[in-house]
Amino acid sequence: MTSDPILPDEIATAEAEAALALGRLDGALRHLPSSAERILAGRLLRETLITALRQEGHAFTPTRFHAWLAGLVPLADASEPTHRALRPPRAMVLALLTALGHARWAPLAAMATTLMPAVLAVADINSGDGHRVAHDLLAEARKLLTALERPPSPLPFVLLTNLHAAVGDSTSFAPLDRSPTRLGPKVWRLTIEQAPAPTPRWAIEAQLGELLHTTGLLHLALPCPGLIQPDALSNDTDGRLRRALSLRGAASRLALLVDEAHPSARQLRGLRSARRTTSRMPTLFEWLVGFGALRSAQIEVVVGATRLGVRSMLEALDDSGVLTRETIVGAHLYGVAIARPPAGTETVHPPALSSGALSEYDASMADLDALLSRLGVNVDESNV
Repeated sequence: MTSDPILPDEIATAEAEAALALGRLDGALRHLPSSAERILAGRLLRETLITALRQEGHAFTPTRFHAWLAGLVPLADASEPTHRALRPPRAMVLALLTALGHARWAPLAAMATTLMPAVLAVADINSGDGHRVAHDLLAEARKLLTALERPPSPLPFVLLTNLHAAVGDSTSFAPLDRSPTRLGPKVWRLTIEQAPAPTPRWAIEAQLGELLHTTGLLHLALPCPGLIQPDALSNDTDGRLRRALSLRGAASRLALLVDEAHPSARQLRGLRSARRTTSRMPTLFEWLVGFGALRSAQIEVVVGATRLGVRSMLEALDDSGVLTRETIVGAHLYGVAIARPPAGTETVHPPALSSGALSEYDASMADLDALLSRLGVNVDESNV
């Protein structure tokens, strides 16, 4: 059974929507207060680490991730066995934090550097040369991005095509084929196909923001977790459609994180005017609402405070009614109840593409309208 062929209007619509999503994201990034920018950096740091670990095949909940990072539990539940060796998680996280500590986006670089000594996860079992492998992958990803051809087009699609082509040609990042495995004694040996190890595209996605920033596509050099999809590497119509859909999804997810940072920043301004604050309490709030739950020993590191000072900050947040705590194996993980915008008040950001990009978009939409008119399809522009 074959799938229906992809029509030109499907690709045109997907690329138009992706361009608009990227434009809205770029516009939103240009109007970020400094506190909201730091909160966004914390959330993106967490998303980048979690996405990388999950791409490697590690299965866990966000709560377990924070408990693991705090040194309280293993990352994976022992009752969920895996059928292949996974890259050691602590080595991966430390390597990623080292790389992100050199990011062009200053708030992200600062948070990654600060978090490194607060990684209390127990040492990986049988990690071997896990640290070296993770660092080598990140270095290889930097080389790939540096060597990538950067077209002058104001739209991102040629650049995305070049990026996915480079991934497909790479010996480090191209998806592997399924490998046959023989089971049982020789007289009745059974051969099965084993799923290949996932491509470590996280090493590229974590550093992709600098490329998008230097080519003028994004105001800030944001990591782009989840942007590269293994099924979008082909240079045919199917690959082109999948790349557009992936870009639209990634830009929309990032824009949602931007939108969520604004009410949290307003929440912090309210706390600053409250009756009880300490000089470092705003920094702690930004960490807890941005990156997520931490135990007191980690808080001492990331805010540079004594145990008594941390206790004072936590009491201030508790008195303000925003502090949350969860007890795991006898230790507390502290967080912040995130303020959510009222229903129906989501921020809508105008597109911030250049005039050339908008002209290309208008031309593609005109072609799309003409095609659909010939097909007898009535298009509602509000849904495009």
